[in-house]
Amino acid sequence: MTVPVLTTPAAALRVREIAQGDSLRAFVDLSWKVNARDPQWVPPLRMVFNALLDRRKHPFHQHADVAYLVAERGGEAVGRIAAVVNHRSNEFHGDRVGFFGLFESVDDPAVAGALLDAAAEWLRARGMETMRGPFNLSTN
Repeated sequence: MTVPVLTTPAAALRVREIAQGDSLRAFVDLSWKVNARDPQWVPPLRMVFNALLDRRKHPFHQHADVAYLVAERGGEAVGRIAAVVNHRSNEFHGDRVGFFGLFESVDDPAVAGALLDAAAEWLRARGMETMRGPFNLSTN
């Protein structure tokens, strides 16, 4: 999925979904890029974070559909978000709610807005009527 958004005439912002089986490196590494100069930032353990995102191994993915979306400008990752349909939650609550989380962005409202819009569009395409978040990845 690609959602083109023009922030200025010269700078195109693109949000793309990372296809299943493709590397999640750009998604994971963005935290280090965005927070590199923050002395208060405590980075997550890469091994734990990668395990959470692994659609084949992490049990959460057995009952949920997840899209990992990355915003890029000039070929460089500038933001990320996950869109989640948690089928167990929707069955239990009788809802059609999608969730978003794992949100990171450079300090640019256009990037944040494009990511939220792309997540909402992905969820709407799967029949979700409401978007809630942030959650990383489930509400538990």
